[in-house]
Amino acid sequence: MFILEEVVVVVVVVVVVVVVVVVVVVVVVVVVGFVVVVVVVVVVVVVVVVVVVVVVVVVVVVVVVVVVVAAVVLVVVVLVVAFFLVAEMVIANVVTAPRGPERSENFSRIANVGRNT
Repeated sequence: MFILEEVVVVVVVVVVVVVVVVVVVVVVVVVVGFVVVVVVVVVVVVVVVVVVVVVVVVVVVVVVVVVVVAAVVLVVVVLVVAFFLVAEMVIANVVTAPRGPERSENFSRIANVGRNT
């Protein structure tokens, strides 16, 4: 009987050890799996955030460049139109300017503006 009791004790100890080892392994696998899932989710979220930030920065840079180019083009167009308008006025004044004695009369009238004559 004594040997049988020892065998039962050994079997019980072995079963308890095996159950504890299996439980520990399962817990470790679940914890490691959970950690891996969390790490994967965090990496995916970080990658998505980085991609969104890069896209937003690129869109902002493109919009700024387009606005600056449009402003420069607008300024150039305004300057060219103003130049041609001024040139047209100067040409019109030269063409319609009085000739001969009328011209000298106009100049003397302009020179005497504000004077008591």
